[in-house]
Amino acid sequence: MTFIYLDDDEDDLELFKLAAESVENIQQIYTTTDFSVFFEMLERSPVNRTIVFLDINMPVKTGFIILKAIREKKEFDSVVVVMYSTSVDSTSVSISRDLGANYYSGKPDNLRNLQKIIMDVIARFEGPSGSSDFLIRV
Repeated sequence: MTFIYLDDDEDDLELFKLAAESVENIQQIYTTTDFSVFFEMLERSPVNRTIVFLDINMPVKTGFIILKAIREKKEFDSVVVVMYSTSVDSTSVSISRDLGANYYSGKPDNLRNLQKIIMDVIARFEGPSGSSDFLIRV
C-alpha cells in the first residue's frame, strides 16, 4: 500500500511520515509540499493500492482544487482520497464529499491519534465493503 500526503506545512508532513512509518502494511510513504511533485508521485503509484491525504488549506491550490483534478482523471478513480484539515466544519465536509473524496478527517493533536486515523483508513480500505461513515473520528 502506498500513502501520499500533500500539505504546505513541513511539520505536519514530518509528523505524518513518522506516524505512517509505524503502521504495518504501508510499503511506500511520500510526502510533499509541491502539487506538481504530488501528481508525479501519484502517477508512479499503483492506483488500486494508493491512499492520498490532502490538506485543504494550502496556498496557490487548495486541497479542493487538487481533489477535483484527481477525480477528473479516470485513471485515478480507484485512488482513495482523505481530505485532512485542522477544522471539521460542515461546509468543508460537504464540499469534500461532493467533489468525490472518500473520507474526511480532522488533524489530530498527537502522534498516537494520527496513527489511529491511518490505521482506520487502512481498515476501511481493506475491509469487505469499506465503512460508509465519511467522517473519520478519533
